[in-house]
Amino acid sequence: MTPKVSIVITTLDGYPFTRGCLESISCTLAPGSYEIVIVDNGSSDETLGLEREHEFVRNPVPSLYESWNRGIAAAGSDWVVCTNNDVFFCTRDWWRWMHRALEGELDWAYPEMVETQAVVAGMYDRIGDALRQEQLQVTLEHGTLAGCCFALHRSLIEEVGPFDSQFGVWYGEKDYEIRLLQAGKRYGRVGNAVARHFGSSTIRVDDVARRDYERFRGKHEETPLQPLGLQMPPFGPHALKAG
Repeated sequence: MTPKVSIVITTLDGYPFTRGCLESISCTLAPGSYEIVIVDNGSSDETLGLEREHEFVRNPVPSLYESWNRGIAAAGSDWVVCTNNDVFFCTRDWWRWMHRALEGELDWAYPEMVETQAVVAGMYDRIGDALRQEQLQVTLEHGTLAGCCFALHRSLIEEVGPFDSQFGVWYGEKDYEIRLLQAGKRYGRVGNAVARHFGSSTIRVDDVARRDYERFRGKHEETPLQPLGLQMPPFGPHALKAG
């Protein structure tokens, strides 16, 4: 039997996205199989009304990664999914497959992600293909960790440590990727689960992102990345993967 999962949703305004995210969860997972924990980063719109419906945690620290820390700490289950509020889940029973991946090959799992705000030709074909799969479909990744939606067991955080809240909106997941590989952990995509990410709807990327990059370079300028198969990325949405 698949255990109950705590789904941590990070928000900063964008109520229509949050409502869509919540509806996608309720349409794809069975009632009682999950709990919702919303971690709010200073919303001023209708998002605040969700406090009456779900576990609601306020994060006064200007850091997406501190939101993850607080959400995981507030989770009632040892199994946790952290997601931006601009992620919509597209396949039924996706948590069952994510859990199977975490019980087997992976320490950090994420769904097959459609990254766009535009019309996606063939998207429903991809969803249909995923739903027809009878065997677990896992693709190991390296240097390309995804942070907008991921699943893990609480023990991973206890072993590797919390996310670095010195980062605001970017590079905290890359910092954690280095730490995961240093600890010998594995991460990757679960092809049986499909989600759509309406990118840049949850966080506001501005000068904070540039400061995050400089902080990342300063923190890891002496970290031996090459033995991990990684390289220092340029500023922007670039992977750590070497070569």
